[in-house]
Amino acid sequence: MDQQSEDYLGEVEQRLDVLAQWAISYWPRTDAQIAADDFDDVKLQFMELVRAKLVKASDSPGAENDVAADRRPANDDSEQYINMNPAPWP
Repeated sequence: MDQQSEDYLGEVEQRLDVLAQWAISYWPRTDAQIAADDFDDVKLQFMELVRAKLVKASDSPGAENDVAADRRPANDDSEQYINMNPAPWP
């Protein structure tokens, strides 16, 4: 992974830490407190996801330009959305 990607990962991790501190500071429920440890699993999973995307993008040239393609189903008809409403009765 290149230096730019490593810097990006560091920035993402720092911002996640800031977000966790903000969430702890402004937690509205005094009867059930949260701690920094409560965010560890989410942070780990998110960092793994971002790292995997960066590695995949660096391994295949041009892949970083088509990030949305990862989210499309295999039978993509290039529609903006999939209509989940059934057709009305005749």
